[in-house]
Amino acid sequence: MKKWIITAVVLFVVGLIGVTATMWNEGGFSLGSVEVNQEQAVAADGVKDVVLSLNSINVTMVKGTANEIKASLAGRVSKKMVESTKLNLIREGDTVKIGVDSNRWTVGFSVFDVQVRVELPQQQYESFVFNSGTGDMNIAGVSARSVRVEADSGTVKLEGMKAGKISLELGSGDIEVNNVAADTLELNGDSTDVFLGKLAAQKVKLKTGGGNIRMKDVEAELELEADTGEVEAEMTDITHPINITTGSGEVILNTAERPSSAAIRFSHGSGELHNQWEGTAQTTAHEGDDIVFGDGSVAVNVKTGSGDLTLGKR
Repeated sequence: MKKWIITAVVLFVVGLIGVTATMWNEGGFSLGSVEVNQEQAVAADGVKDVVLSLNSINVTMVKGTANEIKASLAGRVSKKMVESTKLNLIREGDTVKIGVDSNRWTVGFSVFDVQVRVELPQQQYESFVFNSGTGDMNIAGVSARSVRVEADSGTVKLEGMKAGKISLELGSGDIEVNNVAADTLELNGDSTDVFLGKLAAQKVKLKTGGGNIRMKDVEAELELEADTGEVEAEMTDITHPINITTGSGEVILNTAERPSSAAIRFSHGSGELHNQWEGTAQTTAHEGDDIVFGDGSVAVNVKTGSGDLTLGKR
């Protein structure tokens, strides 16, 4: 009896190896999928608005070298989805719309693994709107009066961007912003981890539920709110007003040297103050702590429930 069981197991393994070898196509586990490559282009002259709508597709946007807006779609899809998978690059007057048609609601197992790449000429646009489900976004070199990004989940990266107003609406996932200049940047996220690096703006307003906020070399007035996440900011000096509110998250403010002129008000429940700068004027009252650096010309307000506030050297 045991011999029959062993024989059956061996035959099953051999059969599984055979099926796997059949599905393995050109170094990849294709599962009956085929490669797709599509490209489209439209003239960029006179284009003011760009709308990118993708559902659960990764997208990369870069500066283009030609006077055209180009889009390409590449990846693998199931054979039954080839005909229904179509890249759309449409110009309507001064607006360009980019999207992908696909019929992913099919019976049985299916493969849909594609990416979209967009090339934009370097010119001033009026607006950019990016809508995504769960896909990742890598956006670089965009210059526009307004930029709006909406995503349910995934990773969003903004690099080398210039804009009047940047608005970000995210569910879960990560957002990373580097080398960006804007008048204002606003973000609302449910459980979004946020990193801002080398950002210059008049005002930055961030609100996240369970995500953490990290900032490095951000020159802007700050209004930050995190329910349970931590807030950490590294800067050369405190030169702009700061308002931070957290529930249980810790707040860390690190500067290159002792802040030259700041008045810090720390209101808290069970949170504690950790001031690593010696010789600082500091008073403690029932409603909170006050720390003054220099003549205290820059107002900083930090409010936590159980989170601590740490002031120190970066």
